[in-house]
Amino acid sequence: MKNHPSSTRSGLVFLAFLVLPVLPLWGEGDSKTPGSGASSEIPPEGSRLISAQELDLQVRSMATLTLAEIQVGDILTYSETLALYNAQQQFLRKVRGLSYILPGLGHFPQGSILEGSFFLAGDLAITAGILLVTHALLPASVQYPALDYFQSPYSTVKTAWENLTLVSILPSAGFLAAGSIAQWFYRSWAANRAQSIARQRIAEGEQTFTVRPMVDLSRGLFMGLSVHHESGN
Repeated sequence: MKNHPSSTRSGLVFLAFLVLPVLPLWGEGDSKTPGSGASSEIPPEGSRLISAQELDLQVRSMATLTLAEIQVGDILTYSETLALYNAQQQFLRKVRGLSYILPGLGHFPQGSILEGSFFLAGDLAITAGILLVTHALLPASVQYPALDYFQSPYSTVKTAWENLTLVSILPSAGFLAAGSIAQWFYRSWAANRAQSIARQRIAEGEQTFTVRPMVDLSRGLFMGLSVHHESGN
């Protein structure tokens, strides 16, 4: 009888947690005292990009086996691949998020200084343009310096804005909305570019990931795989 891939995956992860605690005891001179947070190192395969299709293929290749037929090496291989995949995806999401918050931030750690500077300068220019044009389209009564926001009492500023009509602020509000949408597309472009560069660097081995089995008793009975990444720059 065939096992469902999801059931096999759950069984593999469970067995991996049973096997991982004894891994630091293997090898000569590399074992660490439990509770120190240190770990021995699995030969790294993090110099290549792991895909979701590869994970699915590994599960399906073992889906016809029972848990008793699966060898320890199969469990370790799958656990390592899964840990690498999760670490790489988390890294790519972080790079994309940084460049969306502020274009260029995700480029600079990847060594793409020129392109990152271009995206950063462009975003600053877009932001400045949105603010200046939005202010210029406001009714004259609430524009600076006609209304001094720094020296006027709060009640004066509040009254000036309360006297405005919806129609009078519509041009300014419309441009602000349009500018915000344009900036969203621009930042998405920058984020996608940064993520693409990071993905290429992983595929070319410039950004590597190292998997280590870990047993840490200082935080209770903590068992798992830790993944460390480093840049080739």
